[in-house]
Amino acid sequence: MTDPDNLTIDVNGTTTAYGSDAANAGDNGLGHPTVLSIHGVKRLYLLNRASGHIDNDQLVLHKLHHDGDEPLLGLPQLGYVSPLASGGYPALEPTATATSGLIAPDAILGAIRMGRDKTAAVYVSKVLNADKSFPASQICPKTPAFALTNLVNGKPRKTNDDVISIRVATTSDGVNFTDAGVATGLNDPTTVSLNGIRWLGSGSLLRIADGRYGLFFGAGSCLDNDSDGFHFIGYAETINPVRQPSDLLSWHVVRGFDNPIISTDTVVDPAGPRAYPLNAPLVSVAGADLLSAEEVAPFPRPNTIGGTTYTTNFFSGRVYDPQAVYTNERTVTIVFAGYNTPQPSNNLGDYRSIGRFQLHVPAGYFAPPEFDRDE
Repeated sequence: MTDPDNLTIDVNGTTTAYGSDAANAGDNGLGHPTVLSIHGVKRLYLLNRASGHIDNDQLVLHKLHHDGDEPLLGLPQLGYVSPLASGGYPALEPTATATSGLIAPDAILGAIRMGRDKTAAVYVSKVLNADKSFPASQICPKTPAFALTNLVNGKPRKTNDDVISIRVATTSDGVNFTDAGVATGLNDPTTVSLNGIRWLGSGSLLRIADGRYGLFFGAGSCLDNDSDGFHFIGYAETINPVRQPSDLLSWHVVRGFDNPIISTDTVVDPAGPRAYPLNAPLVSVAGADLLSAEEVAPFPRPNTIGGTTYTTNFFSGRVYDPQAVYTNERTVTIVFAGYNTPQPSNNLGDYRSIGRFQLHVPAGYFAPPEFDRDE
């Protein structure tokens, strides 16, 4: 547990500073959970975020209980033998297993059954510090003076050298995977354009009625310098109906940086002037679940900076991980995560919040779930 001000974490009477020591799970832990059902077996897939393991190890696996009402029954209380280095962190607890064959896996975006014996998974592959060999023109500089992270924190964010690709892999058992290639049309790991998609993060798939698939995703650019991809939530579709794994390799973006579904606060480059995003998001609101000064005390809540009001929504600084749910033939519900500020580690009074919104689409555009399929 943590103290009321989120300054320390206490485990069985042992107290350590929270969010300041990469040797403890309070700063890392397991993340990006995804559940897949393959041949009637449901498994929980997790990213091991511990230092030295994140985006290097295979995904952590736990088999879920067959009881549909209590699928988490029997899972270990902790993902590690202890959340503290003094207790054995980052050793995983003994029932954890792992996938094989995935390439630098960071998060599973979704999976589609291909016939009786094969399932294709779409996932985020992240190679840490991999762009250092790129030409200088393909590496992000530090964030510009008008970036939100500069305005809120008073300093730029340094270059991020991680390289993201979206990959497809197939499996027949949910454990062992075979690579099927890198998807195109979603992101460009070499772009330094502030309105480009350099990093694409967690998201989810929905089946379109004509057989194609739609992808809701979080993404970002050199305006953030963070490979987690949290500047906006966008949407893309496969070029062709999906009948085989290779059909998941070609995409086009429908809602990108400059016409997002939902976005962090708009910032303006005074040299243009040029707004980022260029157009208002599809979901454009202000004052959504704004944290009060009392709620974040003793930490400050940045708001008006240089005469412009920022951080008015719980997702003003970060918006990401859209989970799309088919609701009815005209409605898709999106559950997503957000932070009030772009770098919550600099303000521990700013905690992750979960929100939702609904999108109205033409009747029958998305296909209803097929509950007899293992996807």
